[in-house]
Amino acid sequence: DEAALYFIEKISTWIARQSISTTVEIVFDGIFRSLRTKLTSERIQLFFSDHESADNIIIERARASHYLKKIVLVVTWDQDLAKAARAEEARVIGPDQLWKQINYEKI
Repeated sequence: DEAALYFIEKISTWIARQSISTTVEIVFDGIFRSLRTKLTSERIQLFFSDHESADNIIIERARASHYLKKIVLVVTWDQDLAKAARAEEARVIGPDQLWKQINYEKI
């Protein structure tokens, strides 16, 4: 979980530079675990797939967010997930693009 904590910390730093309306939802495979620290932004929601596919949860969240007229960005290299996300009118980028933008600029 060290890598997950590092990722969440980087996202927290990035989100602080974004519009106050920007929120982030992160979906992890597997059961719930405590990944929040005092540095975790309140604008980040964590989801855990438990026994379900994380991809299914990502698509459900994209669909719900689109319904609420929110801009949705799905980060994946998985082509099937990307296709399903685009069908929900989400924007899709690769993890490498996200990493560059977290470290250098706005998404």
